[in-house]
Amino acid sequence: MAGNIWKAQALERVTEAGCRFDSARWRLLDAVARLAPPAHVFARGARRGLRHRIRLVLGDLAGVSGELALAASAVAAAELVALRGAAVSPMLSIHGRERHALGALRSARGLAEDAHGSVERCRGHLRAALYLLDHPGLPGVLGFVVAERTAAHRVLEDALASAVESEMLVITARQYI
Repeated sequence: MAGNIWKAQALERVTEAGCRFDSARWRLLDAVARLAPPAHVFARGARRGLRHRIRLVLGDLAGVSGELALAASAVAAAELVALRGAAVSPMLSIHGRERHALGALRSARGLAEDAHGSVERCRGHLRAALYLLDHPGLPGVLGFVVAERTAAHRVLEDALASAVESEMLVITARQYI
């Protein structure tokens, strides 16, 4: 009976994490598309459009950051529940399938933390780009804006890859619990 209780609790946390990863993945896909390289940022209207897109993405990424942090927390909670459930009785110690689930959960948590860090780095690049867009008279500023947007896009693609891999690991863990 005690074995079933911890498994049910762990599955609940894993399911929550999966939902959060799914939400973050779709929002990251949208943000990556919005940050795709514009045709030309040197025209005044293009700069306004880029500023608007950056602000929209920054708003979206605040929510994505929260989703990834909550997903990592849910994965960590599932790990702790599983370990605690196994510690209740030596008869319930973690073997085979549960051990695979724990390994997948540990990896998923690490990747979720990586994705969260990448989202935060992306937000820093985007804030730098916004600041630079507010100073169009500085020599070479548009080149720096392009460099910051490009760096933000690259880091966001890394975040997406980590979030997707973490989601797949959570799905794997769910099958083994």
